[in-house]
Amino acid sequence: MNPKRIKDQAIFLGMKNIKKNETNEYRRRLSKRLKNSQGEMTQREFAKKLNIAQATLSRFIECTQGASLDSLEQICKGLKVDIVELFSKE
Repeated sequence: MNPKRIKDQAIFLGMKNIKKNETNEYRRRLSKRLKNSQGEMTQREFAKKLNIAQATLSRFIECTQGASLDSLEQICKGLKVDIVELFSKE
């Protein structure tokens, strides 16, 4: 996954200039995607697969923290998806 492409896609999605209610929607989509992708793995195992801290993963799942572009890049790599797929409505 090309990091520049991920950042370009994030900008395309408007993630740099989104309003608070839209931010909450992106957080909910990310949370849902992470919950669905975790499957039977423990949160610790899943965080390791994504190369992010377990506490960070927990905050993403609980929608209490937004993801930085660097975190999104790690998540996309771990899930083998691009950022558009990551935030799709499934």
